[in-house]
Amino acid sequence: MTTEIEYLDVLEAAVADTPTTAETPPPAILSAAEIARRLSPADHPDAVTEAFVKRRMSGGRWPSVKVGRLRGMTEAQFQQAIDIESSEPYPSKTRSAAGLSPRTRHKPGRDQS
Repeated sequence: MTTEIEYLDVLEAAVADTPTTAETPPPAILSAAEIARRLSPADHPDAVTEAFVKRRMSGGRWPSVKVGRLRGMTEAQFQQAIDIESSEPYPSKTRSAAGLSPRTRHKPGRDQS
């Protein structure tokens, strides 16, 4: 089992391989646990779980970097994820009239009164 320190070492090594200039150091990589900690409010530290963060990153909703099977985020990607969540509301689940789905309600031959 990979520890978080090994995880961060692998991700930082991968980012270090990317070309940078003398003025721009390689970006730091945030682990899923660190991202979850940052997103959770101080009065409820377990509000955002590491599993939730991993699902968002692996599902493609949030930008991330992947090294092997490990995922993480740069600070810029973390800000993008916050922007994504604050600008894209989830579609509301409205209940249809009389408990029928739109597909069932509009079947041919059904009385449309």
